[in-house]
Amino acid sequence: MFAFHVDIPAGVSTLDVHLDFLAAAPPNGFSAGASTSANLAVLSWNEVVLYPQGAAPDQISIEPFLKVPDGWKFGTALTAASTESNVTRFRPVALNTLIDSPVLAGRFFKEIPLAPDTSPHHYLEIAADGPEDLAISSDQLAALHRLVREALALYKRSEERRVGKECRSRW
Repeated sequence: MFAFHVDIPAGVSTLDVHLDFLAAAPPNGFSAGASTSANLAVLSWNEVVLYPQGAAPDQISIEPFLKVPDGWKFGTALTAASTESNVTRFRPVALNTLIDSPVLAGRFFKEIPLAPDTSPHHYLEIAADGPEDLAISSDQLAALHRLVREALALYKRSEERRVGKECRSRW
């Protein structure tokens, strides 16, 4: 969306860049883009990443890190490598993976395991403006447990059909 034109002197093999980003709250409501309020935030990495023009996103390795306010927690598909104070450093990932891994963060945050007896493990992560907004009914939770189990069964059957006849015979 934006381009910075930089003249790099001959012989330079490394370029260190620092980018500050201020995520302002939208005038009306909360959006799925980079949004913030006093108690929660959504970070879309594509809004804060810099990379060379023309480079293949799956060939660029990024070592992202995230700093959240004291007392906040977050959820993302990225794998944490280390956390010190309120700064989490993630394992290196390809740029396209980073962009597909937004961060949900908040002062009021809850992680709920879904269908914990299944593998791989699934979680519902909720961030809210207040602790009362983290509530989820037992009916809603039961429906989410079923959703995970049904999706796993659907993809398992689909994979078995793709692999061959001997797998189909197990159903």
